[in-house]
Amino acid sequence: MRKILRALGIILFSVMGLVSLHSIRVTESLKLSVQNEKATADRYKEKADSLEANLKIVEEAKDSLEKELESTKKNMEYLTALSPLKGLVSEDEINELIKEIPHGNPFRCDFIVTSKFGERTLDHGVNIRTHTGVDIIPVSDEWIITPIDSGAVESYGYDAVYGKYVYVRHSDRVRTFSAHGETIYNRGTTGHIVDDNTAIMYMGDTGYSKGKHLHFEIQVWTGERWQAVNPLPFLEG
Repeated sequence: MRKILRALGIILFSVMGLVSLHSIRVTESLKLSVQNEKATADRYKEKADSLEANLKIVEEAKDSLEKELESTKKNMEYLTALSPLKGLVSEDEINELIKEIPHGNPFRCDFIVTSKFGERTLDHGVNIRTHTGVDIIPVSDEWIITPIDSGAVESYGYDAVYGKYVYVRHSDRVRTFSAHGETIYNRGTTGHIVDDNTAIMYMGDTGYSKGKHLHFEIQVWTGERWQAVNPLPFLEG
């Protein structure tokens, strides 16, 4: 009986040892498997982080290129607008004027362009003349006209073609011209310092006009005379 019990004990001990050894191996195997999976996950994460970083670089490059393209496009618009100055001033002066000419809106709301700068036909297409500014009207009843930027009123008056007008001098080389006004306000008279909030004139149809609108010009001093350029790229609205 004792021999049997001893034998059973030996067998049980052996079995327990085998089970324990198997458990250790299984545990080690599982641990190794987890480590491998973690290493794989870490590699995928590194790749994902690398891809995300590369994507960010690509997006930043795309944004930079879009901004550069927009800047180039805008600069071409300015150069085209100032093309009437070619031969009258140097290219360096034209590039300086792009920065010097003010930007703004002569109305206190958005506007619609009814006639652009350049050649246009009058009298049923018989007469072709150069339109030295743009004709614009506000989209609402805000008919008060303001300078597009700060400056000083250089002169004002009445002309048979342009009706009531106001010149605002913005720098030694740049002035703006607003015409066909119905009323010139006190601040729109000679010598007054004005800014883009100063009411200088009320839109009308005085002079040679076929309806209420603002004729607006940007003029540049060439050293000999005032030359009108296309104001549209400099207008905001």
